[in-house]
Amino acid sequence: MSETNPRPHAGVVFPDEWNQDEGTPDIASVANAIQVWAMFNPPYRHSVRHVGEVFNLDDAQVRQAVEAHYWMYLDGPDDDPHQQFIEHDGE
Repeated sequence: MSETNPRPHAGVVFPDEWNQDEGTPDIASVANAIQVWAMFNPPYRHSVRHVGEVFNLDDAQVRQAVEAHYWMYLDGPDDDPHQQFIEHDGE
């Protein structure tokens, strides 16, 4: 039985287009996945670190996805992912 990497995309900067060769999703897909997940998981305000744990992403990847999404933004200090929260316009 071969071992698999539980975080195959750790540290990756997500590209603008899905990388079929590497299996790396595009940033829009990651951002949309985070937004949809957050809307289905009250209290709707999740920390950068919590979302990273759910999606097996590092803090920079979560921030990249939020910043790339039109309806999401970050609230809180950049130096504390436990106290930096993802907010959604139009809630």
